[in-house]
Amino acid sequence: MSLILSKKIYDIKEIPNETGIYYFIDSLNIPIYIGKSLDLNKRISQHLNSKSKKSEKILKENDLYVITD
Repeated sequence: MSLILSKKIYDIKEIPNETGIYYFIDSLNIPIYIGKSLDLNKRISQHLNSKSKKSEKILKENDLYVITD
C-alpha cells in the first residue's frame, strides 16, 4: 500500500508536465471536477484558456490540486 499525496497548486508555473490526476475543490472542500491527463500542464491550460461555461464554473474561486506518480 502506498500513500497518495496531492499538491495544491498556487501558481500555474507549478503544474508539472507529467501524467497524473487533477481536481478542483470548492470552498467547502467538495470536489467539483476530477480529471486525468498524460500532460497535466497542457490539459489544465486548456481549462484555463477555455471560454466554455463548464470551464468558467470550474475555475471560479476553486482550488486546484494535482496527484502525480
